[in-house]
Formats: sequence, C-alpha cells, structure tokens
Amino acid sequence: GVGRASYLQGSPLRIADLKRAKLGHAAALFLLTTKGTAEEYKQSIDAQVILFTLSAHQYSPEVPIFVQVLLPANVPALYEVGASSVVCVSQLRTELLACACYCRGIHTLITNLVTSHNPPARGCAPWLEEYTHGARHQIYEVPKAIPAELSGVPFRRFCLDVYRKTHLTVLGVRRVQNGVILLNPPNYDLKEGDGLFLLALSWKLAKRGVLAALAALNLPSEALVVSFQSDAHQQLKRNSAVQGRA
Repeated sequence: GVGRASYLQGSPLRIADLKRAKLGHAAALFLLTTKGTAEEYKQSIDAQVILFTLSAHQYSPEVPIFVQVLLPANVPALYEVGASSVVCVSQLRTELLACACYCRGIHTLITNLVTSHNPPARGCAPWLEEYTHGARHQIYEVPKAIPAELSGVPFRRFCLDVYRKTHLTVLGVRRVQNGVILLNPPNYDLKEGDGLFLLALSWKLAKRGVLAALAALNLPSEALVVSFQSDAHQQLKRNSAVQGRA
C-alpha cells in the first residue's frame, strides 16, 4: 500500500522480473550504483548499469529512467540506450566546487536539499539549531497552484508577497501550457493553472503556507485547487520498479 516499500530479488535483464516488478505501470525507474566502489571496478559496474538501462527501456520505452553512473565518460552511452536523466556523482561534485568559486555556499545549499536531516538535539548551540532548521527544508511542488485571480501577476512580486506573509521561499513555476519548469524567472507573469516549487519543512506546511498566502492576498482559499503531492508521494502511489544495485 501507500507508504510501504516492497523489495524484490531479481535482475533487470530478465523479462520475468520486470513483469513481476510491474515496470510497465511504474511512474519512473531509478538505477543506482554502490557508493564507494573501488576504482578498478567502476567500469564494470557502469557496464552493468548500461545493460540494465537498455533492457528496461526496450521492455517499457514510456517509463522514464533515472540513472546514477560512476564514471563521467559513460554518461553519453546511457543516453544512447534510453536513459532520461543521468547523474555522475564525481562530475556533480566537481561542478559544485567550481560553482562555489563564484557563489559561496552553493555546494552546502545543494547538499542540504538532497540530504535528510533530523531535528537538532535540545540544548544545542543557537547557531546549530538555526542551521539545522534551514537544512531540514526540502523542495515541494504544488500543482495548479495559481488561481485566475493571480493570472498576470509578476512572478517576482508574487514571491516577495508570499515570503512576507508566510516566510515560504518560492523557487519557480511549472508552466501550465507545456509543463516547462522555470527557476526564478525574472520577467515571467503568472498564468492560471501554473504550478509552484517552494521550500518547506513538509508538504503539509507547504500546503498550509500557500493557502495562508492566498488568504493574506485577499483571495478565497477555494480559488486554489490543491492536489498537492511531492514527487516522492506520487511514486509511492505507483507500483515499485526494479532498482539495479551492484
């Protein structure tokens, strides 16, 4: 059911295992490599991941495949065999360090957004409590968040109003016309039905915050149709897919 993870033993190279995992009904497939793999084994592990991707894509071409790879040189090959998105941790680490040269702290911000943090212990230093509070925030999406009353409002002004009213940080929008994601668009006017991406401690707080922002902007709460789900919640409602782990 929703909220549970099912573990299946098998191989993405076997059609029977792909059927058993109901890959054809999955929202997405994630192929992950083992963290800390020794240098001499990285190429063989990547070769396995390439085969897993090819097998899964041939079985169910419509399911997006998100892949983690160990060596940057193998990224193009994964796109050739059907991967939708490829992440190379070593390459990403290098790019973040380069970005930190002209944007101090960007590597810490990105790391905190993709890492889970527990609440700070009682009696800890004030600076640590403040840091942990910020690090616990994650990115959530509110689909179809913009009502007709806000159509035409500049994105930058809307972000400022939301922050002043609720202290929520709006990061970007998903355009209702084509689903394109715009991060901090400087000259974009909101359209009815646009989705919002924002930082919050939980999806419940994000939902309450958007409703509170609408109320503070003198808009009726029923103007917002909140079918709020983060990507993680959407995936839990779909059948599990095979994960390739070396």
